[in-house]
Amino acid sequence: MLRSNNWYGIAKEYKNNNITLQIPKDEIDDFKKDDVLYISETLSGIDCYFIGETYCLSNYETGHTIYNSYSDKVYVFPWRYLELLKQGKTVKLYAHDPDETDREIIKNEFGEAWKNDSFFNNSIFYNYRGMFDKMK
Repeated sequence: MLRSNNWYGIAKEYKNNNITLQIPKDEIDDFKKDDVLYISETLSGIDCYFIGETYCLSNYETGHTIYNSYSDKVYVFPWRYLELLKQGKTVKLYAHDPDETDREIIKNEFGEAWKNDSFFNNSIFYNYRGMFDKMK
């Protein structure tokens, strides 16, 4: 395992950049109150953020992209995973490199500020300068 966080739920990032998420049984009631906010807070502990908008994964399923600013990887989060997390199960997200569309979304989400050196001195992205250099 590379990094982990248990601020809200349990998020673990492994050496291959894959992520597992789990909600402890004693916190499932809190999770059910606002599941998306809860997952967002859990993911932020390992520098992962929802980006873009929800999109169709198939005829019967939608999902959302998660961006890992630490490893510069993206993940697909199918919304059906929320139900598995509510049951206390662990879900696994597989890392892949961002494509051109993902890069465009990342630029739109973070704006043009990432080109400015002062952005790195005043933000959580200070340690991730190399990731943004790839986008210039």
